[in-house]
Amino acid sequence: MEPISATVSAALAALRLAKEVAKNRKDADLSEKLQDAYDRIADIRHQIFSLEDENRSLGRENEELKESLRFKGELVFDGQLYWRVVDGDQQGP
Repeated sequence: MEPISATVSAALAALRLAKEVAKNRKDADLSEKLQDAYDRIADIRHQIFSLEDENRSLGRENEELKESLRFKGELVFDGQLYWRVVDGDQQGP
């Protein structure tokens, strides 16, 4: 399945072509409606790019949080200090 941003770009290209056809036929009303559709889809494309950026950022944050939790599970408190235990071996505080 192709990415949604590629689908949106293809739709914009098709609308551009349809607008040119309408312009050549001197159909101003159709040309205006096609331009409106183009503008709306261009706005959607911008929103998609923003969501993709946010998704990447959240993915990185998720991985960092998972790593923090993994590390936290390796810590053991002896009453005074936290020690890291890896494969049963206690490592420095």
